[in-house]
Amino acid sequence: MFGTNYTGGGVLSYRSAEEINSAMGRVYGHMSLAVVVSMLVSYFVGTSPELLEFFFTGVLKWIVIFAPLAAIFGVSYVLGILFYRCSKVDCDLCSTSRNLWRQLCTRQ
Repeated sequence: MFGTNYTGGGVLSYRSAEEINSAMGRVYGHMSLAVVVSMLVSYFVGTSPELLEFFFTGVLKWIVIFAPLAAIFGVSYVLGILFYRCSKVDCDLCSTSRNLWRQLCTRQ
């Protein structure tokens, strides 16, 4: 029960510790790259008076402030609908997304 996955018509066993460590290393590498890019963009926007004025005055200020929150709620809503539908019916979209996720996780 805990060592296998019976979805997709086949039986999959758990990955080895080396494979998990390698996958987590890739995840942390991508996260580090995202943090560095975010740091550079925020530095250049924060040190440029023109960009500060553009992004943080008028209506655009409220869009910049609340866009991440709206994105979080929007993605959560869409994923909630997707997983609710997938739990009711084994649809093609769910099996396709599971297969894509499996392929992404097993790339070397």
